[in-house]
Amino acid sequence: MFNPKVFQLSPFREIRQAPGIVQSFGTINHLRQTLNEVQSRLYREETR
Repeated sequence: MFNPKVFQLSPFREIRQAPGIVQSFGTINHLRQTLNEVQSRLYREETR
């Protein structure tokens, strides 16, 4: 879905990369759900 190097960019870099991001969402499953929702909304918008 995405390149893990994205976590080296701002703002991810400031929130301690992947572990900090997961902690922000509570669990890895919540993070995955959010990423899937964002992806589906982006692709849905492209088809309009």
